[in-house]
Amino acid sequence: MMRVWVSIALVAIAATPAAADHHQLPRAIEEAMKSLSLDDAVAIGIQNNLDVQVERHGPLISREELGVAWGEFDPVVNFEGGVDHTERPNASVFEGTPTVNQNIFYDGNASISGLVPWLGGEYSLGYTGSELDTDLTISTLSPEFRSEVRLDLEIPLLKNLLWSQPWTEVRRGRIRVAEDDEAFRTRLMDVVRSIEDSYWNLVATKEALRVAQKSLETAEALKEQTLVQYEVGVVSQVEVTEAEAGVAEREVSLIRAEAQFENAEDELANQILGHRFVPTLELAINATDPPDRIGIRDIDVEEATALAFEQRPELGVLRKAVEREELNLRFARNQRLPELNVQGSFGFQGLSGRENEDRLALPGSPPVGTVPSPRPDFPDSMDDFFKTKGAQQWSVRGVLSIPLGNVSERHSYRRAEFQHDRAEARLRREQQVVIAETRRAVREPKAAIEGIEAAERRRLAAEEQLRAERLRLEYGESTPFDVLQRERDLVSAEEQKIVSQQVYHNSVTGLTRAQGTTLRSRNIAIESVIQ
Repeated sequence: MMRVWVSIALVAIAATPAAADHHQLPRAIEEAMKSLSLDDAVAIGIQNNLDVQVERHGPLISREELGVAWGEFDPVVNFEGGVDHTERPNASVFEGTPTVNQNIFYDGNASISGLVPWLGGEYSLGYTGSELDTDLTISTLSPEFRSEVRLDLEIPLLKNLLWSQPWTEVRRGRIRVAEDDEAFRTRLMDVVRSIEDSYWNLVATKEALRVAQKSLETAEALKEQTLVQYEVGVVSQVEVTEAEAGVAEREVSLIRAEAQFENAEDELANQILGHRFVPTLELAINATDPPDRIGIRDIDVEEATALAFEQRPELGVLRKAVEREELNLRFARNQRLPELNVQGSFGFQGLSGRENEDRLALPGSPPVGTVPSPRPDFPDSMDDFFKTKGAQQWSVRGVLSIPLGNVSERHSYRRAEFQHDRAEARLRREQQVVIAETRRAVREPKAAIEGIEAAERRRLAAEEQLRAERLRLEYGESTPFDVLQRERDLVSAEEQKIVSQQVYHNSVTGLTRAQGTTLRSRNIAIESVIQ
């Protein structure tokens, strides 16, 4: 029902015209107020409570921060190209007769590079193509086309292996996401508990208002009865005055009860309406859940504590903090190692072109114009790529770097040890707090039920005493003052029962909060609230 109501509320809110009076509630919420169950109150509150709207951004931000960390591994595509024109004075007989030689060099390259996740290495895959137009007589080809494809890879073997800074940030980001989810779950549970407490406070003040109205009606009936008896001479003016004083006293009590009920309405409305709770808003909240509904009775404290250890988000936050510090400790341990990296590259080169018409025919060389050109165009330079006859190039190198002293890394590791120990101590301390809270929360519903039963016995006794006192008054054996005193005792007993019922419902809310099952008991999925 919770999820269905949330969907209805979202549709109703989305369908509200932008130009509508912001003092008016969406129709779905306005209708719900006329018959508001606790489930409805919680559902509306989750959608509108400003604390929820503020705190939900924490998990959203941490998810984006994780995306930022992953962004370090995005491949980078590079493109570069250009032309170089050079003229060089000729001072060699082998370079021909022109006094100035001219070279025009066109080149371009494209590459994709990035970081290797997990391993902590780097890679680069690139392609380069070039064209050289020259009138140098010692050059066989003009234009001369060259192309190259090459893969470069560097992998750490000690420092940064599995523990590079970017990859460690991704791990930290994952922990922060889980940590902020638990922190938001903590805040959401507190909001739900506050809404539930406000709801039962409204129910209690509504019952107290009913009792005050009934008490006033009883006093007014007694006053009318006393006036009739006074007119027939059965009682004196003193008894009439006592009856009138009783009515006035109960009018004051009713005024106070009405004010308390309106305050309770405001308190709940503030919890569930958020920005829609404005000074001019007219409220009419009818809380429908009965106060005498009793569910939880006896709870095993050992089972409740085990459930709290499993479900409490405060412990989840601290567990993630310990996990984060363990991660930092392992990273700091790795950073103390020397750097030992292996570098490797592999690629192919290709060549094509046309015979240089300005080539100098040296003794023993073929005459100009007789050199065959089977590969005259630029694409021909790539014909032998990835073939056994292709011009291969490869290399493997090792790089060792040993820091002397290593002072910074050693102290960073010691700091990480202390931070890890502190996180574990905080977790143990919170576990003790959870044990104490759970033990107390387990006792409270049982004590509250006993309080309700005792208050009911007192109410029944006070009700019987009032009935007997009214009979005595009819027979002239009592006074209005005595009847009002008995009625006051009955009101006190009924108020005590109302308070006991409120204490019970608050204790149940407190028990589910102590066990960390507030959201589960309400079938609230945190993912649907965050988004």
